[in-house]
This record gives sequence, structure tokens and C-alpha cells, in this order.
Amino acid sequence: MTSYDLSINSANNIQPFPNHQLQLPTILETKWMQLIKPHPDYFEPIEQMLQDPEMMKYVTTGARSNAQAKLETLAFQKAWERQGWGAYFLLNKQTKDVMGAVIKLYLSDRTPYLQIGYFLGREYWGKGYGTEAGKMALKLGFYGLNQPRIDAFAHINNIPSRHILEKIGMTCITDQFIYDGRQYAHYLINRSDYQI
Repeated sequence: MTSYDLSINSANNIQPFPNHQLQLPTILETKWMQLIKPHPDYFEPIEQMLQDPEMMKYVTTGARSNAQAKLETLAFQKAWERQGWGAYFLLNKQTKDVMGAVIKLYLSDRTPYLQIGYFLGREYWGKGYGTEAGKMALKLGFYGLNQPRIDAFAHINNIPSRHILEKIGMTCITDQFIYDGRQYAHYLINRSDYQI
């Protein structure tokens, strides 16, 4: 079993927060985007993005195989069924096209705290959509899931992603975090430091 398979399996076994029956809205809107809970109508473009080597260069184990992309996309949907929250697919608010972004709200063995993650289609890079998605992820984590702290990890060479995390108010506590053989910068923000 590869480390990718292990991470998917461990994600499928994560339990919801103890003593909480939390449910996030299935549809939300920001100024430019609509956030929807994963739906099969949008699986294909998400799967294609997960297989794009340039887009996934700094994301965990990199570009996924076709089978891995299908499994991961399905796991986004299964998380919602299991716990009432998880990743959102991001759509262009006007055209309803998949923008190539996913806001991930997740737990893993990297930290005991809720984590956020995101990816955008290349045509949306450098236009502020990542920042808008990151801000919404923090808002959902703090106000929707009532978390005391939120963490994020970015590959040390992924400067645009690190810039987004800093822009939304997160602080880098180390850039020496090694996970799955890759070096990451570990960011966090406490609810007491969070400002909308």
C-alpha cells in the first residue's frame, strides 16, 4: 500500500469532532464564487485537476493517477455523508463552471487540529480566488465548526500558496515540517486571533 493509499484510508476513518453534531451548509456564496458540497455532476473536472502535474506539483504526493483521482473525489463526497462537512467544490458564480478549486476542511495525522487546503485551476491563479477561498475556509472552520485553532500546510517552495495563508492571517510556525518525505511550512491561526 502506498503512502497515498494510506492517507486516503486514514482520512476515511477519521471520526467527526467528539460530542458535536455539526453540519455545514451545502451551498454558500462569496463575491465571485459559489461553494457547493461535492456532487457527481462536477466530479470529472475535479478529477482532471487532480491529475494535472503542474497544478499538483506541490500538493501532497503530486499528480494522481486516474484511479487515485476518482477515489479522492469520491472521498470528498463520502466525508459529507459521514460527518456533515468536508470539501467544497468552487464554481464561478455567474457561469457555474468548476473553477478548479476545492476548499478542504479535514483532519489528518499531521496535527490534532482542523486543517484547510485548496487548489485552483491554472486559469484562476493570481486573481485573488485563492485568498477568497482561504478566507471562507477559516470562517467555516471557526464559525461553522466552532474550532479553537486551524492549521494549514504548504510545500516550502509553493510561494503563492504560502502568500495566501499569510494574507488570510495565518502564521508560519516552522518551514521544517517533514511529512511523507516532503518538506512543508506549517501555518496556524487561533480563533482569538481571527478577524473577519
